[in-house]
Amino acid sequence: MLFLFCFYTLSYGQGQRNYAQELFNLLMNGRYFEAKEFKVQHRDQLQPDIDLVYNMYMASAFNKPDSTIYYLEKFLGDPRGVRTIGPVVGQYYVGLYETYANKQQFDKAISTVERYINYLKENPYSLDPEAIKKEIVGAQGNITLFKEKINTASIIRIAHGEKDYKIKLKNDPNIRFDALYNGHNIETYFDKGTSDFCIMEKELADEIGVKYKQTQDSTRLMYGKLIRAIGGYIDSIELGGLKLYNIPVVVFLDKFASYLPGHLDPGVRQDLQNNLLKSKQVLFGLPAIRKIGGRFEFDWKSNTLIIRQSKDPKNIASNLNPNMAFINNSLYLHLKVNDTDFTGFLDLSADHYVFLTYPYFFKSNSDYVNNDAKKQPYTRVGFLGIEENIERYRVENPKIYFGGKMIDAKNAQSEVYTVADINNFDGEVGVRFFKNNFSKTVIDFNTMTIQCEE
Repeated sequence: MLFLFCFYTLSYGQGQRNYAQELFNLLMNGRYFEAKEFKVQHRDQLQPDIDLVYNMYMASAFNKPDSTIYYLEKFLGDPRGVRTIGPVVGQYYVGLYETYANKQQFDKAISTVERYINYLKENPYSLDPEAIKKEIVGAQGNITLFKEKINTASIIRIAHGEKDYKIKLKNDPNIRFDALYNGHNIETYFDKGTSDFCIMEKELADEIGVKYKQTQDSTRLMYGKLIRAIGGYIDSIELGGLKLYNIPVVVFLDKFASYLPGHLDPGVRQDLQNNLLKSKQVLFGLPAIRKIGGRFEFDWKSNTLIIRQSKDPKNIASNLNPNMAFINNSLYLHLKVNDTDFTGFLDLSADHYVFLTYPYFFKSNSDYVNNDAKKQPYTRVGFLGIEENIERYRVENPKIYFGGKMIDAKNAQSEVYTVADINNFDGEVGVRFFKNNFSKTVIDFNTMTIQCEE
C-alpha cells in the first residue's frame, strides 16, 4: 500500500490552534485511545465535518466491520470530502476492500479494488508515476486473488452455536493446547502475534492432508524475510468441539529450527527444537482467533480456555470501555504507566511481562522511576530466526495502571524492561503480565476489552 501523507486543512488563522488537525494526526498514527480522550476534551473546538473521519477510524480499530464499511462508503461517495482529505484517500479504498474481503464479500471487494484502480489512474494529486504503476499491479493481483476465492468456493465457515467450548491448556510458559486438524490431534501454539490463520511445516501438512493451491510461488516475504513457503487450506479444525472449515494455512518448506544461527550452543539448539520450535505443531494465528470472535476466557489456575459464544455472558469488570484496538491488523492493549498513556503490542505468544520502548520510557519517566544502570542483554527467539544481545535495562518502580488499578510489579517474575530495537508503538505486553497478576483473563472481541479477575 502506498504510504501517502495527508494535508487535512481547514480555515484557521495564523497561530490559531488546529484541533481538527491534531485529532486527525492521532487517528493517522493509530493513537485511538488518545484520540478518544482528545475528542471528548475538545468537543466544543472541533467542527462537525471531522466526525465522519473519526468514526471511520474508530469503527475499524474497535472491530466494527459493518460500521467501518458504512463510514468508508459514505466518505468515498462524497467528492468534496475526498478532495479535502488529500492523497491519503488511497488508504481508505484499501481499507474498504480489505474489510469486504475479511467479511468474505469478494464481489464487493473486487468492485472496490476496481474503483481504487480508477482513482490511481486519475492520479489527482500528481504522485510518482512509477509508484502508481506498482500500486496498480498490486491491486490487480488482489482482484485475481478474490476471484480465485470465489471460483474455488474456499469460504471460511465456523459451525458454532450459542454455547461454550472448553479446552485444556498444557503446562507450558506459552499458551498451548491440542486441537484436531482434519481429524488429527496436533499440539497448537496460540500465536496471536502472527498475521496468518495457521502456519505449519510441510511434513505435518502432508500428514494431515492440507490441500495446496494449484499455482503459486514458493517464496514469500514474511516479517521482512524471504522464506520458502506455500499456501493451502485445512478442510476442518476442531477446538474443544468448535468446528472451523476451509481455513487458510501457510506451509513452511523448511523446518522452523532451520532459521537458527549456526553458532548457537548445541544444548540451546536442541532445547528449542524440542520445545518452542518443535516440528509437529500448528501456529494458530490472530486472523483465525478474530474470525472465531466472541470471548476467550483463560483460567490460569485451572489451566483452561473457554471460548464463549453464549449470549449475555457475565462480565468481570463493571467499566467496559474498550482497552484493546486493532492497529495495522495487530492487537494492541491500552495501559497507563506513570499516568502516561501506553499502547503496547499484545503478545500472548511471548513469555515476558512488559517491555517499554526507549522513547516511551523517557516520555513516561519521573523522579520515582529509574532504569538499572546494568545492561541485561536479551535474546528473542521466533519462528523465523533469533535476535541476540538486544540492549535491555530493568525499569525500577514503574507505576502500571490497568482496569483502573495499580499493578504490583515488584516481584522478579513481573519485571518491566526498556528494550532497544522494538518499535511496537510504546512497547509490548506479554502473557506473563496476566498470569502473574490475575487468576482469570477474558479477551472479549465484542466489547474490545480485556477483563481480569484477581
